[in-house]
Amino acid sequence: MRLYSPARMVTPRRNSAGRCAIFLLAIFGLLFTPDLASGAQESAVLQGDRFGDDGRIIIGETVTFHSEVYGGDRMVLVYLPEDYARSRQRYPVVYLLDGYFFFLPAVGVVDFYSAIDKMPKMIVAAVVSTNRMREFSTAQSGGAAEFTTFLRDELFPFMDERFRTEPFNILVGHSLGGLFAVHSFINDPSLFDAHIAASPALYWNGRSEVARAREVLGSWTSTKNFLYMTYSGGDGDNIRGPTDAVVSILRESNTPGLEWDFEFLPDDRHNSSPMKSILGGLERLFAGWAYRGGNSAEELAEHYRALTERFGFECRPSKDAVASRARTLVRQDSLPEAIEVYRYNVSLYPDAADVHEALGRTYLAAGENERAIESFEMSLELNPENPSVLQALRQLKGERGAPVEQPRP
Repeated sequence: MRLYSPARMVTPRRNSAGRCAIFLLAIFGLLFTPDLASGAQESAVLQGDRFGDDGRIIIGETVTFHSEVYGGDRMVLVYLPEDYARSRQRYPVVYLLDGYFFFLPAVGVVDFYSAIDKMPKMIVAAVVSTNRMREFSTAQSGGAAEFTTFLRDELFPFMDERFRTEPFNILVGHSLGGLFAVHSFINDPSLFDAHIAASPALYWNGRSEVARAREVLGSWTSTKNFLYMTYSGGDGDNIRGPTDAVVSILRESNTPGLEWDFEFLPDDRHNSSPMKSILGGLERLFAGWAYRGGNSAEELAEHYRALTERFGFECRPSKDAVASRARTLVRQDSLPEAIEVYRYNVSLYPDAADVHEALGRTYLAAGENERAIESFEMSLELNPENPSVLQALRQLKGERGAPVEQPRP
């Protein structure tokens, strides 16, 4: 099944009136671009990649592959970031247990909060269970070890081969899935880089995972990892008691290399806790992701270099967040600084036509017409049907008497 529609791969003397017209055209284009990163409301239109040929909104696809571990086909629901088809970027992966139940709300969280640069853009892979009691349980008759083998030896390689993934994996589970998330964290911490366990069923098998946590966390050495657990006001003592015990062990162990947090959700029930847990866990994991500093390109780049070192994968801001900084500089009449920020955006997203267009309009506002032409031509190469860029190019080239070439298809 197809997930996204293919993207369409996509200074001479002049009179004062001409200079004024081009300057106003450039400023208008710079200041009235929709600004998701700063919370503006101009953009209420879904991006083109979200529409199928039949007009339906597309947020994901089902993929199946044969599992030798289980002796049959397994299904995974996959969401890709909005710009996936038009970029060469790689993305971390959120592996979501009980995929049928939580795919839609989890995708909504990831899609929205990454768009406003509160977390990175990520792939979501929601695993559809065939027998969750067998797959997630950790008793002697349970299948947690078998499910771990399936993840490590089959699902991870499948996702890495089929999609552009970063080597940073996040596991999200609820109830029995939360039990498995804690089990995986304790027994095989290198399998996932982060674990989110909502209302975990740690009472299972005589609280064996609590005993295992006490044994393992006391001797934890250098493995870097993340654990976020919750339970709700509607959860019973069977959920709360063993979770509290693991929290106490974590507090006492002062485990090096581990970031962890626990949150009580008093107004939720067992079946509603996953929604706030997914958001809360991802917000806690990526605390400090959003850039809060000044508007210089170097400060922006340094912030995301530090995040790259922290997380171990290439971290970058969304192009909308960078463009928001540049537009602020334009409004302050700091055009050289705005140009540097837009150039930084181009370095991050060289295949995005709108980024080249924005740089071209900033060059135009600064009177650097030859560079504006270069940026506009690159934008048209990526999106040949942009009438505003065609108009700007015709005006620029017409003033210098040069022929206006039609963009290559």
